[in-house]
Amino acid sequence: VTTIESCAFDRCSGLTSVTISDSVTSIDSDAFDRCSSLTAIDVDTNNEYYASEDGVLFNKNKTVLIQYPMKKDNQKYMIPDSVTSIDSDAFSDCSSLTSITIPDSVTSIGSNAFEDCSSLTSITLNNPNCEIYDSKSTIHSSATIYGYEGSTAQAYAEKFDREFISLG
Repeated sequence: VTTIESCAFDRCSGLTSVTISDSVTSIDSDAFDRCSSLTAIDVDTNNEYYASEDGVLFNKNKTVLIQYPMKKDNQKYMIPDSVTSIDSDAFSDCSSLTSITIPDSVTSIGSNAFEDCSSLTSITLNNPNCEIYDSKSTIHSSATIYGYEGSTAQAYAEKFDREFISLG
């Protein structure tokens, strides 16, 4: 297997973990869409294109967070400082997460990145210029957005009627 196509595991409710072999060179978006029991995505260390850390899928250099497993049981998650972008749907439907901290290294957040994260109460954006995909479903409405005055986080919160708390 070299490619995992879009929706390849769509709605596979029995899938609890997956290991990406070293032969995989491409993983399409939404490959693990709505995998309601998925707790870990592991990657063979010899894979030249992808990596995983604590069951979370990244590109090899860990600059792109591709997929956070839907059923991973962490309540809090701090995105690694190596990450510069969060893919579309990366955290979609993660029901256990209550708090996410996004480092200042992150410069973009893709569409629906935190869609349907119904338990998410806090999302902290440390980069005042982080580009947030312009849609009300990018960040779930239950989340209070923490960011800086005059930031893109504040602009997003105001545009989509989300609670915003200033970090300074």
